[in-house]
Amino acid sequence: MFLSFLVFVSGAAVMILEIVASRFFAPYIGTSIYVWTALIGIVMAGLSMGYALGGYLGDKWKSLERLQVIIAIGGFWILAIGVLRDALLLWLSLTVPSVIFVAIIGSIILLVIPSILLGMVSPYAVRLAALDLQHVGRTAGRLAAISTVGSIVGTFLAGFVLIPHLGTTNILFGLSALL
Repeated sequence: MFLSFLVFVSGAAVMILEIVASRFFAPYIGTSIYVWTALIGIVMAGLSMGYALGGYLGDKWKSLERLQVIIAIGGFWILAIGVLRDALLLWLSLTVPSVIFVAIIGSIILLVIPSILLGMVSPYAVRLAALDLQHVGRTAGRLAAISTVGSIVGTFLAGFVLIPHLGTTNILFGLSALL
């Protein structure tokens, strides 16, 4: 049950971070299709790397404590985003002549690490939860579904509740504390 909770929270956290990140760019380069394309593409790339790395490390270090450390590092990275994002995006917007490159570089610097770390959670959790080879598919499917439900909840929570009522910095600090 605890692994299901971790997978749900990590799925929600990725989507909350991605949607909130669109607000980071608004004062500097707007929220155009270029910003959204960079955000989605970079987060998806980070998740892909995280899935591969999480599976590898889950096999190597079958340890709930190490999974918790991975999640905590993701939380600390999100805390750093809350502190450093404005200075970084201001500097990029003043030094990089292309909105597209500001969006891509800013997304890479801010989002690829937490996306990798949070992407690692599901495959790592599958390794911890799978009791035997006969049930690995069922376990993987169940945890993938829980992660996706977390992502859906995080999407709606970010767009309809958190951003309108809390603001981006408070959301980042809360998300960091949760992780």
